[in-house]
Amino acid sequence: MYNLKFHGCLPCANVAKKGKPGLTKTHGMSKSPTYRIWIALRRRCYVETASGFALYGGRGVRVCARWASFENFLSDMGERPSGDHSIDRIDNNGNYEPGNCRWATDTEQARNKRNNVLLTAHGTTKTMAEWTEQSSVTTGAITYRLRTGWSPEDAVSLPAGARGDGKLKRGSTLSRWRKRAG
Repeated sequence: MYNLKFHGCLPCANVAKKGKPGLTKTHGMSKSPTYRIWIALRRRCYVETASGFALYGGRGVRVCARWASFENFLSDMGERPSGDHSIDRIDNNGNYEPGNCRWATDTEQARNKRNNVLLTAHGTTKTMAEWTEQSSVTTGAITYRLRTGWSPEDAVSLPAGARGDGKLKRGSTLSRWRKRAG
């Protein structure tokens, strides 16, 4: 278990341990967003009382030994690109380590969650949100179509009413819809 009292940064810990500030040069980034993100990811993996521990450390997610040093983390990941980015694990069951982490926006992170519904159509796997954006067929319509036996390709590609899916188009009247539905 890491001692995070001094953020786990070796130079900072050495200074605090010796009680002689200024003898050991630190990275000078302890107030940067990148440093705070590094602290937070280590905390949620190793501190049982930390918010989110159950979703990270409690599931066995760890931080690689190389990233015990902030300098190594910074060298591997670089600075946080913008305030719109946070750290994201590409494989949600994998550890925080080079090759499995990236700086991602909220949208990118939302599409990389364990509970996302993925759909493969036309040989491509995407989230339902991505299919909706690409095809302008709503998530609800895609779900309905799949539950009623449509192929994934038709469910994401055909416009409303193309196969008599029972959905009203904008501007349709109830009587026109009844005639169409029989």
